Amino acid sequence: MLWSRKFKMPLCTLHIGLPKSGSTSIQSMIFANRKQLARHGIYVPEASTNGYRRADHHMLAWEFIGKSAPRDVEGHREALKSELVRQRNPDHILITSEYFQDKLGSVPYIENLRAYFAALGYRLRIVAYVRPQPEYINSNYAQNVKLLFNKLGISEYVERSLNLDRFDYQKHLLPAFLVGGIDVVYRPFNRKIMERGIGADFLNTLGLDDQAIAGMRLPTVENVSPGPKTLALCLAISRRLAREGIELDDDNRYKASRVLQDLGDDLDWNAVKFAGITRKAAQRMRRRFITGNDKFAAAVWQQSWHEVFGDDCWTPPPYNVFHRNKVDEDDKSEFNCILKSAWKLLEFDKRNNKRKAAEQAATAD
Repeated sequence: MLWSRKFKMPLCTLHIGLPKSGSTSIQSMIFANRKQLARHGIYVPEASTNGYRRADHHMLAWEFIGKSAPRDVEGHREALKSELVRQRNPDHILITSEYFQDKLGSVPYIENLRAYFAALGYRLRIVAYVRPQPEYINSNYAQNVKLLFNKLGISEYVERSLNLDRFDYQKHLLPAFLVGGIDVVYRPFNRKIMERGIGADFLNTLGLDDQAIAGMRLPTVENVSPGPKTLALCLAISRRLAREGIELDDDNRYKASRVLQDLGDDLDWNAVKFAGITRKAAQRMRRRFITGNDKFAAAVWQQSWHEVFGDDCWTPPPYNVFHRNKVDEDDKSEFNCILKSAWKLLEFDKRNNKRKAAEQAATAD
């Protein structure tokens, strides 16, 4: 039975991540199987996807959360509304973006989401995957560093994370579960689901049975964290960009990130994923979050956090952060040589010179 048939109103399933919990793989699967999903009564809107060239609805999410972006920020809610009218209001629509979770701890924001989709004639259903904090914080840090957003070392990042509500699931996730008129499904990103496959599990949350799932193209693992040396390279590049006052737009930032990750692949630096959480840091996270985690797990799954994830979720893999000032001279020399070559390859100096020339010309005018 499809979820859209269970309720009187048509259904909007809103997949909101969480970030670094299989979201990119799920999104790739959704867009690769659009036609198959449509045959099962699940429509994936084109609005906010740039003609399905994007495998997400990030721009629609940005409009909801008020995120500033370089272009195409507005008009996606109206575009979705018009598209659904043209499609004669499908019984079940599927929208995906991790950015929808950015303000999930705010009840007014949740009610705004509910009101918007209710006005379109849809009951809202939120689906998210929840990951233990040590894994989540480690992966989130690696993601931000590899995309050249973060300039902090892992120790500083952990300290900040301990004080952020986004990692406190009782504060960040439980409000949506308690708001009436919304169906909320929080799935544990645990070993059992990973063994089954995140793609199959997600399709099952849509109401598809094993026979329907067997006809789908299931995802491979995507957006994997790079190795420690590659991340150290990205971090060094980010810090130099900041020192020299060079700002990249999103397109150039992504391109630079891709070059650095490919360079890491060529050097065999990504054979082992980055692991930046020490056992001491993981135990601090446990003390900081376990009470809220247990309250969250009891409300959502009627189990303790331990029953869902086991105790090993607080035992991180061996710490392998690359500190170039803590390695032997040969390793340090090799890394510095690669760093110098990467900077030249990316031509940041040339871009910065062009920017300075443009600023000087504007000042002269």
